Amino acid sequence: MGVRPLLRVSKAQATHLFRFITHVNISLNPWSEFRLASTREFWRAISVPRLRKANPKCVINVETHSKKVAPMVAVKYLDGSSQTFEPEKLDVVEIMSDIHQHARVINAKYEDEGKELEA
Repeated sequence: MGVRPLLRVSKAQATHLFRFITHVNISLNPWSEFRLASTREFWRAISVPRLRKANPKCVINVETHSKKVAPMVAVKYLDGSSQTFEPEKLDVVEIMSDIHQHARVINAKYEDEGKELEA
């Protein structure tokens, strides 16, 4: 089993693909011993004004707690599907790549069915 190549997209493509996301839930303990760099960087990356403007209906929930639980990122999409990530084990580029790949599949499905996203 080989290493899966990462999907790289331009800022314009990332902005378009972000429109297929409906909810993002981030859970973390900022004082834990778990690796939080990927979680924090993902949170920062999806909070940029360009993405918020592209999809103002996307709900981003961030839960900070004091439990000794690994950080978690959950993403729900327009078609009802979802993905859950363990950022402690993944780099932010891997998380974003998986999200972009999934959103591209949904985008292709919408194009095949002749559907368009609301503006």
